[in-house]
Amino acid sequence: MKNSLIKCLLSLLATAAMTMAAQPEKVLLWPERNVSGPEHREKVGKNNDVLRLTDVKVPSITLYPLSNIAQQRPVVIVCPGGGYNMLAYDKEGSEVCEWLNSVGYHAVLLKYTVPGQRDAALADLKKAVSWVRENANQYRFNASKVGVMGFSAGGHLAARTCAGVDAGDLSTRPDFCILVYPAYLDNKQTGQLADEFEMPPVPPKTFVVHTEDDKNFIRGGKVYVDRMRKAGGNVCFKLYETGGHGYGLRSQVEPLMHWPNELKKWLDKEVVKSR
Repeated sequence: MKNSLIKCLLSLLATAAMTMAAQPEKVLLWPERNVSGPEHREKVGKNNDVLRLTDVKVPSITLYPLSNIAQQRPVVIVCPGGGYNMLAYDKEGSEVCEWLNSVGYHAVLLKYTVPGQRDAALADLKKAVSWVRENANQYRFNASKVGVMGFSAGGHLAARTCAGVDAGDLSTRPDFCILVYPAYLDNKQTGQLADEFEMPPVPPKTFVVHTEDDKNFIRGGKVYVDRMRKAGGNVCFKLYETGGHGYGLRSQVEPLMHWPNELKKWLDKEVVKSR
């Protein structure tokens, strides 16, 4: 009985240590660039509960590494949404990174170039992926399990690093992908996958969350998932009836509000336990 109690306590302590995060650390993605200009920050939403950030001319990443861990762990680079005009920086960014830490994953928050700079944003994300891999040992990141997670426009950005025609070489291609109500994945005229996408022979493992009543973007999500499956890709598609768009981790709609739990199960099975 005593030994069992000790083992239980040790297990709880190990879990607590694994999910304990260090203080966030900011890293400039392009320190060699001589670019400046004030960013614009404001609180928006019905309750002023969303930090909106725009006029980003100096892209950066903020690291949310786990501390006190014995082994390397997977890392997720988080891309907030905002229509490529702004970033929902807390709702789809810092809150998500903190949640990832709480369930045992390193996180990195990407502050990419906005407004209206899709190709620059893609270059920012590719740079973030390569930086994370190059510096993996310092933070106990698993360099072979680097994922991207994007919301809305950030989902489009994340998908471009995985299945874009300009996805680049393997050093900047993520090992897994999480798309939460991704936008702009289809060609509105043809109903097919948008022109900037082309499924690779082996697409990265992908988890997709969408709702049927996300009228502007659900078709694109379905088209993307369908093309992944036809390419033989490993994709988990969580499709809910209601919930709309832009909920982040804050949905109070059943059963949509439980999508983070489904993501954790997927990460634990498909990312941590996979070789």
